[in-house]
Amino acid sequence: MSTHDAEPPPPPPPPLLPAPGLLAALGFSGPLSAADLALFVELLAGLVRAHVPLPDALKALGRDTESRRLCRALEAVQARVASGATLGEALRAQPGVFPELMIAMVEQGVASNQLHAVLMELVRAYRAQIRFREALWSLLISPVATAVVLFVLIVGLSLWNLPMLFEHVVRPYDGWGIETPWATNFLFMLGHWIREPGCWALATAALAVGWFAYRRLGASRRVRHSLQRMALLTPVLGEFLRTISLAHACRLLSLLLQRGLAIDGAFHMAAAATSFVPAQAALAEVAHRLSQGAALEEALRAQPFFPGTFVQMAATAQRQGELPQALSRMADLYEERGDLQGAKVRFLVFVGAQVAVSLFVLFLFTGYFTPLFGFQRTLRRR
Repeated sequence: MSTHDAEPPPPPPPPLLPAPGLLAALGFSGPLSAADLALFVELLAGLVRAHVPLPDALKALGRDTESRRLCRALEAVQARVASGATLGEALRAQPGVFPELMIAMVEQGVASNQLHAVLMELVRAYRAQIRFREALWSLLISPVATAVVLFVLIVGLSLWNLPMLFEHVVRPYDGWGIETPWATNFLFMLGHWIREPGCWALATAALAVGWFAYRRLGASRRVRHSLQRMALLTPVLGEFLRTISLAHACRLLSLLLQRGLAIDGAFHMAAAATSFVPAQAALAEVAHRLSQGAALEEALRAQPFFPGTFVQMAATAQRQGELPQALSRMADLYEERGDLQGAKVRFLVFVGAQVAVSLFVLFLFTGYFTPLFGFQRTLRRR
């Protein structure tokens, strides 16, 4: 072997993106979204049904996907599958990208030679997750966005223009004994503050810090658990969140039990696949009690998260040997109930946003026009 052949290969070029730890800290890393997973699994199921070899199917999916993170992950998965690894092993070699539920289901499908059926069940599960998030955001985004736009327009116009009017009309007559309330002085101060050059830089920095804090706190399970438990205590929103979470949990449990998983393992895996932390904690505790030999009814009754009707129906179905089918029917029932509760939540959020904007408009009216009325009375007296 020549000296030239013995030379070590050149070092790889530096990465173009920040380190994964920094991306995770900024909130731009982590598992794929339910939408990306649903699309990937559905396309993979179609290629598997067409008897396309897995390396070729993964290569085609990685080439056609629009998500860069999914494209890079599929390239690595395709390379491992082409070198002889199973699909489950290749997916598991991408930590933090593919969820454990998907990996376990794929391994079970490959072992039982029913990969296409398993992938289609995963598609239904991820579509249920998408419906849950869309239902939650659809309740909030429309009324909140309307309120924010109105708030920005009103604040921008009033704080930008009315202080100038106040400055030219009322300020020249300060010696006439015209008193200005605290609201007027506060709005007048804000109007001058937003004209300062450093105001927008400071506001941008505050937004950046707030976004970073939101992403970091959102990644904390303890913070999310506290906030979501507080949300469960609200009269209308809490019932909606509980109903939608129960629908998602029933769908996952039915899927896992139909694939022959033990009941304690099904609850454990459903807890790992649930993003709503109170439901996750309840499912994990039920799985723990079941693994210690407790009956299903006893384990469910020990968790206040599960309503009595759910416990009774699940226990009866288990005694009759129809638990997976009963959970699927309960998932449909809870989804229909969640739609009705969601309409009520949407109405209350809309009304609350409009009331908040109206109160702020009243505050602006009081702050700006009360001194003008006092100025008019002072002119009349003089």
